Amino acid sequence: MPAAQRRAAVSSYKEAGRPPAPRATDARHILVRQVMRHPVYTLPVSATVGEAYELMEIHSFDHVPLTEEEQLAGIVTRGDITRLLVKGRPNWAATPLLQIMTRDVVAIAAARTLHEAASLMIDTGHRALPVVQAPMRPVG
Repeated sequence: MPAAQRRAAVSSYKEAGRPPAPRATDARHILVRQVMRHPVYTLPVSATVGEAYELMEIHSFDHVPLTEEEQLAGIVTRGDITRLLVKGRPNWAATPLLQIMTRDVVAIAAARTLHEAASLMIDTGHRALPVVQAPMRPVG
């Protein structure tokens, strides 16, 4: 890639607030904290489906980590909300997230490598991993 294109690519990533995507060959040397989305947006487990849907729409998320006393307690996905809508549940937006969230969340520490994160996602079949700092506090 010519130098001018590299500078333009780096500039566009800086404007978006994140670093350029790493090369696949670097995955064993890149830490999750270097590529995670930060700050992390969470909702309390007491929130409603409507609140989660609104947060997903505003920020173009497909997943929202849920917290209880600042600790990761679950996750809700766009798919969870879609399944609720397909069931035709009246007043779906007022449904508590506690009723549809996944409680057994697979997460990864910010100090792990991108390779480890990818392997974990492949092994578990998840499309996203909350990034946590001890003791299970979401950071990305």
